[in-house]
Amino acid sequence: EHHGEEHVAVASSKLNLGYTLYSQGDLVNARALSEQALAIWKAKLGDDHPELALAYGNIGDFDLDEGQLEDARRNFQRALELTAEALGEDAADLGYYLTGLARVALAKGEVDEAIEMSERALELRAETWLPPGDLGLTQLTLSRALVERDGKGDRTRARDLALLARGDIEASGDQRRLAAVQAWLEQMG
Repeated sequence: EHHGEEHVAVASSKLNLGYTLYSQGDLVNARALSEQALAIWKAKLGDDHPELALAYGNIGDFDLDEGQLEDARRNFQRALELTAEALGEDAADLGYYLTGLARVALAKGEVDEAIEMSERALELRAETWLPPGDLGLTQLTLSRALVERDGKGDRTRARDLALLARGDIEASGDQRRLAAVQAWLEQMG
């Protein structure tokens, strides 16, 4: 079956390709494809369709990597709202967007908020199968936040979380995130 460039299935393909490019370090093309997917979905499905959350989440990742913290927060928050509205407040899918918000909070020095959101994300994701790397990102974020907490952080738990994160991220094949967790483990000593 052939779909035109503005079909929702094409948007899904663009988003998937964009995330693959992102995991390989090609942020420019990843962002362009994700923004195209978002525009198609908005035009075809409306501004409040839960499918848009996927694109908002990816774009939030790109914003965060580029240091655009307020844009990242806005995109992760929108993804969280759309997902919660569609799936409920206890949906495991919320964990990804909570992790994104926790990463933003950590980058802004809002450590307690980062810990709270990361803990909630882990709680939501505890009994759910996740693609490799997803849980690891939450574990890594919480690990960093625990160490950052006023120098009183729980370094033992932080190291355990980082080791779990390394295994999960390694299984994903995401070399960029694997390098980040390796650097974090070396920094922790």
